[in-house]
Amino acid sequence: MALYHVSYKNYNIGDTILPGDWGNAIKSLDSSNCRAWLDLYLEQIRLGLNTAAISRLDCIYAFNSSTNAENFAYSRSGANIYELSINTTVQTSIHNFKVISLFAGYLKHIPLALLFANKYLLDLYWTGNATSNWSDVNGYNIEYVEEVLIGGSATIAKIF
Repeated sequence: MALYHVSYKNYNIGDTILPGDWGNAIKSLDSSNCRAWLDLYLEQIRLGLNTAAISRLDCIYAFNSSTNAENFAYSRSGANIYELSINTTVQTSIHNFKVISLFAGYLKHIPLALLFANKYLLDLYWTGNATSNWSDVNGYNIEYVEEVLIGGSATIAKIF
């Protein structure tokens, strides 16, 4: 399975990426930062529901589709796309990236009551799959876009 990582860092073919960049970055953010709050909250949910899943705070984020990686990079001016190679013994877990996008938007524009009314989607992020019912409390259908959390190191195989 090909995996694609989006980053502002400049890597070369053969470079090794280690997990944990986002988890380390969160430690330096103000506690009022919406994205930091969301990922810390997601980590608490993961610990309660699915400890076998890779932590978002200690992983490498990837997509299993170059198109999804390109779509993600498009909104991040200057970001690079890398195809990764991982050892077959490295653990991965697959989740719905669009849930993260939805809640990041909620934190900026939607009353907290709606965020908490849709908490079940955060639970489903850790326990669901492509066939799960990905719709919010208002019936809005959420696209399923696989996000792969890589629980170990990865090597840059190709630069796009």
